[in-house]
Amino acid sequence: MDGQLGTIVDLNIHDAMGWIELDGGGRVRFGGTSLAGFATNPGPGTRVLVQGTTSGYQDVIKAVRVVPAEPPAAAAMVAATAIASSEVAWPDFVRAHPRWCDAVEASLPFPQDIAPLALTAHPLWSPWIDELARSPVCVGLRIPDYQHRDPIEPTPADSFAHGRVAFLDEPTWPCCRRCAAPLELCIQLGPPLLAAWGLGERGIVALVCFECVYAHGTDQRIGHVAFTTGRVRVEHPVPADPGASMVQSQRVTAAPPARLPAFSSWLRYRATVRPDTAAARLLGAQAVTIRGPFPPDLDPDDLDGLDGDMVDEMFDEWIGGCLPRGTWGGGRMGGVPSWDQRDRTPHCTTDPQHGEARQLFEYDGGQFLDGALHVFMCREPGCEQLAFVAEL
Repeated sequence: MDGQLGTIVDLNIHDAMGWIELDGGGRVRFGGTSLAGFATNPGPGTRVLVQGTTSGYQDVIKAVRVVPAEPPAAAAMVAATAIASSEVAWPDFVRAHPRWCDAVEASLPFPQDIAPLALTAHPLWSPWIDELARSPVCVGLRIPDYQHRDPIEPTPADSFAHGRVAFLDEPTWPCCRRCAAPLELCIQLGPPLLAAWGLGERGIVALVCFECVYAHGTDQRIGHVAFTTGRVRVEHPVPADPGASMVQSQRVTAAPPARLPAFSSWLRYRATVRPDTAAARLLGAQAVTIRGPFPPDLDPDDLDGLDGDMVDEMFDEWIGGCLPRGTWGGGRMGGVPSWDQRDRTPHCTTDPQHGEARQLFEYDGGQFLDGALHVFMCREPGCEQLAFVAEL
């Protein structure tokens, strides 16, 4: 057996970070991205095999890959990924796929405990209803659109969108590093909103070049996304077009924190990253065909469209009907991206071992057509590298 045996002695369920004590002595840190060998997060006391280590943040030794040490647990994971036949019995499918998805591990952890969602029973999704009820915590951002304006004269403590004012650390308005044109403000979130997520006493600002975004939506040179203490009030350097919409800053308000399950758009694209989950098989491109025996309350006709768009609509309609009304607006803090085209989740470039970044916030605000501006932050404690994806 190649690797080092050990035991998980600590696991933070909010950020999927923990510690392993090795049988040969010493401790190794691990994160959710290293748990590729598990269908669900293992708890303290779980025997594991550490396959490779590397030097992480502040030279702490970190596991590259962690798999179950016991053959039965490993066999269960193999069974979850091995069902590739065109037809499988519903009980076998449920047994082989104990995880719905990995949205919690892929999301920014919220420091406070939030009550689970009150989900209504559904025969198709009930095997995973407890996991779905504890979906990632998000904070909805209500952003005025062109028909419902809420102008504001902002201060550094405010959250606001649009307009020609930003609070920065330098007295210079950012320009596109591709075409040199002044960027357009998308959104600035004030320190009170970020403090609720344990991100200190700073704000964050996001500006984008809409001349370049159509062809270069992942090029970090076409935008400016940064934490800021807001020391300097800076105005857009080009005179405003009198006929332009939303020249005035618009107030952004935050809804109470609430849990938000990942919708089908993310689950479908995520199937290429985590093909072993139930959501990947039911909603992904390689959807499985289900046969009986079925539970008494599950109509076989509901399964006829599992290889098409019908199951996406069924799932999104069910989830949408269970969510608190008025919680979600033109953006949100936390959660997973509502991808419109494909999964473009960035990885940390400061240290490739840090793996995937987590979405910090998502912004629409009427500037991104059917897409959104997705802003990500490295998941590794102490590394705050930011990246964005501008999706139209």
